[in-house]
Amino acid sequence: MSEVVQEREKKLRQSMETMGMLDCAYWTSWHLFHMLIGFVGAMVLCICGHIFQFRTFTHNDFGVMLFTFFFFTLAMSGLGYFISTLLRTSFAAIVIGLGFSLFALIMWVVSLAKSLKKSHLCKRFRGLAAFSEAVQNSRRVMQVSLLRHVCSSACRTACGLTQDRPFT
Repeated sequence: MSEVVQEREKKLRQSMETMGMLDCAYWTSWHLFHMLIGFVGAMVLCICGHIFQFRTFTHNDFGVMLFTFFFFTLAMSGLGYFISTLLRTSFAAIVIGLGFSLFALIMWVVSLAKSLKKSHLCKRFRGLAAFSEAVQNSRRVMQVSLLRHVCSSACRTACGLTQDRPFT
């Protein structure tokens, strides 16, 4: 995403269009490049999944997993092309890209922790599941205490009580 924005920022695309490059050639070259990178990444991911004997990779067909990850990378590159039209600087593109990556990483860790909680896996991952559960419990406690505070404040206001007299 940042490369496309950087080309537009440096006006390289306009100079290539001046020299006779068509829009379809420009976008086709980027799409083919990202397809190649996505296919290689999906292949490496599936091979590593089989080497390390992850259950998702060993219980499912290799081709299905390969094309699932490959099509996911194609979808993400399409999203990157879309977002690149909205950004003006390559720095903003890098920040947005890192933000998306960080958000995806957090979602992956949370889903991994939930699945580890339900399965019988290595003890080293149990701490991650316990941390995820503690975060969820603290969020519930904060929501309940906020709800109690709001209800208490609403009851005080409705009954005409002030801070001098406690609500019982």
